[in-house]
Amino acid sequence: MGAKYAEPSTVYSGAAADQTGSCRDRLAAIHAISKNFTMGRPFLSHITEDRFAKYTCASCGADIASHGQLLWEGYMGVRQPALLFTVTLNLDTAASLREEQLSTGCYVLADVTCRACSSPMGWSYLHASNEEQKYKEGCTLLQKSMLKKVPAEDPWNEEQFCPPLARSFRHHVTQAS
Repeated sequence: MGAKYAEPSTVYSGAAADQTGSCRDRLAAIHAISKNFTMGRPFLSHITEDRFAKYTCASCGADIASHGQLLWEGYMGVRQPALLFTVTLNLDTAASLREEQLSTGCYVLADVTCRACSSPMGWSYLHASNEEQKYKEGCTLLQKSMLKKVPAEDPWNEEQFCPPLARSFRHHVTQAS
């Protein structure tokens, strides 16, 4: 039969047991901190949809959001214009949450940073106390100054999307107008 292993508290007694317990607490704290700091390259997602413009991090160029996921443009972030997105990529959410009173109500927010370069980008709305503002829950507000807009490729690229007959018809229609 295999060897039996006892719990550390039964093996150690007195001061040694107390040191083992405090060591566990320190290891748990180190693990909680270190899970946010990964070694090596961060895993980044890429936006492959080319029908819409996309927004990238102004500092490092990592893909952040598609223009198709833009919910609203008229927001103000921290004294700066901001954009509200329903879906974002390559952002890390801060572990600490904060409750803040904004002009439209009280919210629970979490700051977000770029996963690639750790630049502060804005915040995520986790909870809205005002019923009229519930649509913001789960959305992310990003500061315009931290984003770079990359234009979409031409969605009417004739060589890729149109068969030859449709290309010639489209050419004649545009010539007649």
